[in-house]
Formats: sequence, C-alpha cells, structure tokens
Amino acid sequence: MSLLPFLVISFAAAGACLVTRQRPTLEIPVGLGGLVLATIAALAIVPGDQLKLGQGDVLLGTAYGRLFLGLGSAVGLILCLLGLATTWQPNLPAAILVGLGGTGIALGVSDRVIAIIVLLASSIAASLVTLNASFTASDVRVVVRHVRTIALVGVLAIVAIAWAAPSGGGVPGDAEALGLADLAIVLAVAIRFGAIPFHRPVARLTDSAPGTAIPLLLVWSPAALAVVVLAATDGSSLPLLVPFGIGRAVIVAIATASLLLGAIGAWLQDDLEHVVGYSVVQDAGFVLLGLAIVGPAAHEPTRAWLLILVTAKSSFAAWATVIRARFRTGRLPELSGWARRSPLLAIALVGIAVSTIGAPGLLAWSVRAALVQGAASGPLEVVLLIGGLASLTYYARILIVGLGRPSLLVGAAPSDRPVAMAHGRTTVESLRNSWLANRAPIAAGLVLVLVLISVVLAAGGFGGPEAARAADPPANPAGLLP
Repeated sequence: MSLLPFLVISFAAAGACLVTRQRPTLEIPVGLGGLVLATIAALAIVPGDQLKLGQGDVLLGTAYGRLFLGLGSAVGLILCLLGLATTWQPNLPAAILVGLGGTGIALGVSDRVIAIIVLLASSIAASLVTLNASFTASDVRVVVRHVRTIALVGVLAIVAIAWAAPSGGGVPGDAEALGLADLAIVLAVAIRFGAIPFHRPVARLTDSAPGTAIPLLLVWSPAALAVVVLAATDGSSLPLLVPFGIGRAVIVAIATASLLLGAIGAWLQDDLEHVVGYSVVQDAGFVLLGLAIVGPAAHEPTRAWLLILVTAKSSFAAWATVIRARFRTGRLPELSGWARRSPLLAIALVGIAVSTIGAPGLLAWSVRAALVQGAASGPLEVVLLIGGLASLTYYARILIVGLGRPSLLVGAAPSDRPVAMAHGRTTVESLRNSWLANRAPIAAGLVLVLVLISVVLAAGGFGGPEAARAADPPANPAGLLP
C-alpha cells in the first residue's frame, strides 16, 4: 500500500476534528478513530511503493518512514487517551494528525526543498492548532514566537539546500560554499531542537504548551526535519568542508554544550516540564553529532537514535503530565514521596532512563557510542560520553525526591489501586463512572505502555535497526548496527 491512504486519513480526520472542536462528544471519537486508522494505514505502507504526483515527482514508501509514522500515530493515540484521563486538550488530535500528514509527505518526497516546505507548513499549522480558548495572551505570544522560529528554520534550510543542490546533479561546485551550505542546514536542525545556545524558546514553550502537546512541538517535528536533512547531506559533496574544519568544530561544540549544559539545566530545574524540555535539548546533542560526521557513515545510527529519542521523550512528557495531574503540582519540592505513592510511575521513570541511556548490549547504548566515536576522539570523546551519561543526575534527583516522606499533596493523591466499577443507570454511564474513578491507575498504565514501546526500541525491537539501514538514497549508511 502507498502513502496515499495514510495521508488521506490524517488530513481528513484533522479537518473533521477542527470542524467538530466545539462539540467534544464528536471531536473525541473522531480524533481517536482517526489516529487508530492512521496507525493501521502507516503499518500497511509497503516499502518501495510509489505514488506518482506528476512531472516525475513521486511519494516513496520506505521502511523507515513506515516505522516513524506508525510510531507517531500510535504514540499520538496514547497521548490523547492520556489527555482524557488527565486534562483533555480539545485541539490535540487535530494537531497530531496535521503534523503526521506533513511528516508523511516530507519523508516520502524525493525533492528535499519540497520536503522542508511541507514540514514548515505542517509544523506551523500544528502549532497554531494547539491554541485554544484557555490560552492567555502571554501563551499566545509564546506560540507566535515558536511559529516565528519554525519559519526562520525553514527559510534557512530551504536556502541552504537550494544553494547546495547543483552538487547533487553532478555540477561542480565550490567546496567551501557547499560546506557552508551544509553547516547552515545543520544549524537549522540545532535551532529547531533548541540546542544550546538556541534553548530559550524551549523553556518558554514548556511553560505554555499542554504537557501532552510537548512531544509534537519539541520532538516529533524537529526529528522529522533531522531525517530530511540526513537525506539532503549525502557524502558525495564532502559536507562541512569549510576552511580548517570550522564547520565540523562548530557543530561538535554545539553538541557538546547541549549534552553537558542541557543536563545541568535539567538538574537545576524544579518544574518537571522544564526538566523534560532541557532533557530534549541534551539528547538532541547526539543528533548533531551524527550530522557532524562527514559522509553517510553516521546516517544509520542517527536514524536509529531519532526513533529512540521521539518515543523516550514522549514517554517522559507523558509521565510529567500524569505526575502534575495526579498530585496537583509539577514542582519537585512539593512532590516528596511520589514514588512511594505510585510505584507504577516509579517503574515508568526507571524505564524512561533505560530507554534514553541504554545499557551495554542495547541499541540505544551502541548508537550513542557510535555517534560519539565518529564525531570526536581523544579527551573530547570522553567528555561527550560523560555528557551523555549526565542525564542520570536529573533522573536520580527525581527518584530520590520520590522516595522521601510523602508531602501533604502527595499523601492526598489517589493510589495505583483500581477502584471497583461504579454502577450507573445505563452501561455507558457505568463505564464512564468507572473511567472517572480509575483515572489515576489508567493514566499510569498508559505511561507504562509508552515506556514499554521506548524500551523495546532502545533494545533494537520493532525492526528499528533494519529500517534505519534500509533508508532511501542518497543516504545509504554503512553497516554500523547489528
């Protein structure tokens, strides 16, 4: 099956959600049903199947695109269910579906400029769709700044890719100019992820955006851009060949700062959403390391890392959302004893740490090591490895707080123990009452499902390494993964 059914379902369901957004009884089943159908359509994509668009352009189905879109749809569905169990965000299904539709086109189209334009448009649309009546004027300003950043990134990437395009057709080009173009493309990815020193918008956005929308805004859309950039920066033009290797040095420096300072920033934060935001900044450093390696040698581990990154950070954002809804606060000083009150969420946090960092023998561990070793050597390699492990500090801090004596807010919160079905006058009313009475264990269970997905990916499951290896030309990575 081609990409067409997935695209039709995504955009049609998004439109239906927007039309019915004033009527939750219609919007919710339409949004959830659209995400279910989108997941099925994504998994039904046949790698190599082409959809002709006219004038020689095609949409190509790939194994990596199928997995990326399938994970995005499934994770989006779980996030929406999580919203029902915590605080429902009316426009969330539409925003996710719009973002997935644009990502599907961007991953399948062969023209990278078109891919960037589509990602630019869908990311802006998804950001604007997240606005709802509960947003304050300051929240709207934050979203507008976020949209402005997306537009800046899109223009920078489009100009850089168009500048370097002649080399793809075999026309000789100036090596330094091509290197500067590649550097500009990678900087666009760095800005989009909020890598240090471009991290300030991340903090503002985590203050305003709904917790369940953070993965779409901060992780999934930037990751899709990184996938497109990987395909645009093949090894045929010796990328980053600027005088004296300055381009590569700049990218490695940004990656190093993100790994080290991102972890410090996350450790210093008391607000859980800010911790999530800075953790994204930190782990985006590995994406930049992959883009700093000359040629396609790092494409495979970078693509594999992007799959792990989007699912692990979605799990972390969902975990923080459930913590805030469960204990009525997201501030660590007020969350003493949370792990003792909710062992399920404690297990989930450990799983998030494992899926992000990995362990010797797991895919997450091997790809992080491959990216560090490919981008640096000597003392800098040691610094980068330590920077990658620095995330243990803020995970440990959160867990230590959770093992303390329960605070008043934590002690008053519901436990993980399910409540017996509350009977109503009808079966539907009984189910609704039971859902409301068991929202705490249901939400914790949904987070565990997300964590399980991310742990399986981190271990090399779901065909992640094979999908990363079978990427479409011109990115044909070397066999770095098992």
